[in-house]
Amino acid sequence: MCGRYQRRADKQRIAEAFQLGNVDGLALEFVPDYNAAPQSMQPVIVWDKQFGTRSLYMMFWRFLPPYVTDPKKFKLDTINAKGETLLDGNTWRYAFLHYRCLVPVDSFIEWKRIDPKTKLPWMFAMKDDELFALAGVYRRWRSPDRKSEMDTFAIITTEPNELLAEKTGHDRMPVIIKRSDYQRWLEPETWNSLPSI
Repeated sequence: MCGRYQRRADKQRIAEAFQLGNVDGLALEFVPDYNAAPQSMQPVIVWDKQFGTRSLYMMFWRFLPPYVTDPKKFKLDTINAKGETLLDGNTWRYAFLHYRCLVPVDSFIEWKRIDPKTKLPWMFAMKDDELFALAGVYRRWRSPDRKSEMDTFAIITTEPNELLAEKTGHDRMPVIIKRSDYQRWLEPETWNSLPSI
């Protein structure tokens, strides 16, 4: 599970790290978030097929499938999507095949359970302290009456690597997309050449 991360970067640093081009005119403002939490608005990067560019959008961190009629009554935990089952069922399949995103982060947090009442947070970042990307899926949710809508996303998780398993004993971690695989991840047409997750 990935339930917290840090994003110290502003939009200019994200634009440079993810080759978004000039974002000076982008009517999108956000401040660094040292405790990005589920059900908050966060910047994510998507592939804009119409213009052939990577674009930055603010999205709600809790994926809402199209069949949801009322987010307040929707009880399924959809902040994370299990990588191994993305193609099973209707919740994730369409988004995985057509709407993938990159979630820019400086670090993510996983918890080690010390005892039944105590958890110790472990922060994981790149050795060079560079911004990196977590794999995500997104979907625009619309209310049945079409009066409200919002873009929502989830972070994809996988089995933990050796470091995370050793430090936390946790059974899941977010999928990290290598810089060289950003475009392959973002473009749905590259389905047959996706990086392994």
